[in-house]
Amino acid sequence: MSWYKKARELTDEEFEEITKPKWQPVKSSFIDAIAYFEPLQLLEVKMRGGREYAFGNVPKSVFDDFMRAESKGEFFNQNIRKKYRQKKYSGNVENSIVQPFARSMSYSS
Repeated sequence: MSWYKKARELTDEEFEEITKPKWQPVKSSFIDAIAYFEPLQLLEVKMRGGREYAFGNVPKSVFDDFMRAESKGEFFNQNIRKKYRQKKYSGNVENSIVQPFARSMSYSS
């Protein structure tokens, strides 16, 4: 089942709980923080320059490998950036970008 179908089946309470920002700061000159929403297999990446991306259908194992990678930027470019559907955001990162992304069926590939 795709991530957006999973999101549509959640109750409002479940959806609200899993979409609270869970940013994990990382040591990287390229990436500032990473968040993962396992029920939706949704990965969010906040770049140092302020850009934010959300990636759908990312397995937990990829997120785990990403968090363990010595070079987050290299791992991102080789294993995530062009392999998973994404949506780019910019602006205030205090709020999670998963809510509008997960409830929407529009995305770019």
